[in-house]
Amino acid sequence: NLRENLNKRYSAFEQFHQEHFKESDVYQSWEDLSKGCENYSSVVVGSDQLWLPSNIAGDYYTLSFVPDEVNKIAYATSFGVSCIPKNQETATATFLSRINYLSAREEAGQIIINKYTKRNVPLVCDPALLLTEEEWNKEIKDGRLIDKPYIFCYFMGDNPWQRECVCKLKKKTGFMIVALLHLDQYIKTDEEYVDKAPYDVSPTDFINLVKNAELVCTDSFHGTVFSLVYKKKFFTFMRFSNNATLSTNSRIETLLKRLGVSDRLVQSNTNVDKLLATEMDNEAIQNKLNEFRKESMEYLVGALNKI
Repeated sequence: NLRENLNKRYSAFEQFHQEHFKESDVYQSWEDLSKGCENYSSVVVGSDQLWLPSNIAGDYYTLSFVPDEVNKIAYATSFGVSCIPKNQETATATFLSRINYLSAREEAGQIIINKYTKRNVPLVCDPALLLTEEEWNKEIKDGRLIDKPYIFCYFMGDNPWQRECVCKLKKKTGFMIVALLHLDQYIKTDEEYVDKAPYDVSPTDFINLVKNAELVCTDSFHGTVFSLVYKKKFFTFMRFSNNATLSTNSRIETLLKRLGVSDRLVQSNTNVDKLLATEMDNEAIQNKLNEFRKESMEYLVGALNKI
């Protein structure tokens, strides 16, 4: 029963929320929120696609509610798109110019910020990459959630060719397919290609599933991020065509390019034998990741200390 399964997922998230989130007071209005900012030395907006066109229109992730005198920081905030719609250009220039410390998560974001503010801003890593494997291990349960060797699939988009590729990987390796289903949308056909589809999965259980997989197949930025943290053999499938209006490929491409692993990107016509034959130089990858992590932490600490 899908409803029961999704309720299991929501319950796992709610329990995680109760155990891990330290929340502020509740603010009931824009004015209330703005006044509440006076209790903080800095307000940070960070990560993910918070500056999508729809969110710029919503005007909260823009930090427009934060008073001028309070330090405003954007940490790795992603636009999710490569260009700003014409009708939002003025609003974008206005909100970006108010933020004291700007950074980007992908090159497209750096270009957008430079276009509207004339500022050259650093490229920083996603917050999930600020923690090392050892630090993430402190947050997750010991042991495996799935006993047998498995391919872990974490797909947000609905692209049948990706699933066909995973089935070929299963045939070649003999590993079972474990997948989290119906994440962004309900995809009935996804139930046909998996061997196991757990729902009682918290955010830390998700990390555990990545950590203990033999292979990770994903079209997700964070699926890619945790594969890198845990030195997994992974394949990142293109979710969008590069000319798609709402393509979010840019942040994944930027990260893989920075770490020298652009060959992990999978196109629809890729040969499975060729995929399995590609090696990963984990020592080189981790050296680049540690350097990126150090630079990013220095930016964040500097911004919080107003350096």
